[in-house]
Amino acid sequence: MRTRLLTSFVTIALCSISAFSSQKDCSALFRGRYVNSDHGYSFAVPSGLGGQWQSSCTYDELLRDCICMGSHGLYVALSKTSGINVFSAYPVELDDEKPTQAQILTSMVKAQREAGKELGATALSVESVIVRNNWARRVSMRWLDAESKRPMKKVSFLFVTRVNGSEWPSAEVTVSLVAPEAEFDARIPLLDEVLQGFKWLRD
Repeated sequence: MRTRLLTSFVTIALCSISAFSSQKDCSALFRGRYVNSDHGYSFAVPSGLGGQWQSSCTYDELLRDCICMGSHGLYVALSKTSGINVFSAYPVELDDEKPTQAQILTSMVKAQREAGKELGATALSVESVIVRNNWARRVSMRWLDAESKRPMKKVSFLFVTRVNGSEWPSAEVTVSLVAPEAEFDARIPLLDEVLQGFKWLRD
């Protein structure tokens, strides 16, 4: 009887360990092609790099998957001082109930300008560009980091689309590269890789 109980206990313990070990590590870096079905886009994380979730995630025992607070994209660290940020969300409420793509882009540019002011940007420029047949705004800025006194540079590409048809709200995506000026140009190929792999799910 004692042997049978001991055997049962060992079996339960091993099953528990097996179940625990099969859980996803929600803090692990994401590699490969990232698909955001909520906001309707995907992109490939550059080879050899990993992305961190933009919001906290926990493991769901019932679904056996990681559940995040929000589906907002990934941050890809390139070094201690540089990274590529892909952030998505539904647009902030505007006066128009169904704002146009141009109105949303204008709102996004305004937010970038406000962020630049907070950083103490010494230069900021905005251009209309086309990336993979998608209209976008490119916002570039420079500033002096308050702590390190290091000259910094940032370029952001702002995109807007409608998800799953006109009855769904528009989604906005910002793809940014931030790095010290001294290493910024060397990081551009990785940013280009993300942009060239960027696709709306409707494509």
